[in-house]
Amino acid sequence: MKQRRLGLKENWPLFTLLVLMSAFVGAMVGFERSLLPVITSSWGMEEAQSSLIMVATLVDRKLWPIYSRVIYSPVLDGSGP
Repeated sequence: MKQRRLGLKENWPLFTLLVLMSAFVGAMVGFERSLLPVITSSWGMEEAQSSLIMVATLVDRKLWPIYSRVIYSPVLDGSGP
């Protein structure tokens, strides 16, 4: 069995990838939170409506994949109905 190597020195490529991915996710969330209200205000929407769009986007991107995995994975495994 291969021995695990611990520490940043041994795993710097994975750590760098993790930092880059976190930076990109943070940037996308920042863009969404700062640009979406500006865009929706030009459509004649109020802040509350643009907040609902952000919540709907969150549900669509984050919660729906989790829900679909919970519901459909037993069916695909053959253990469900």
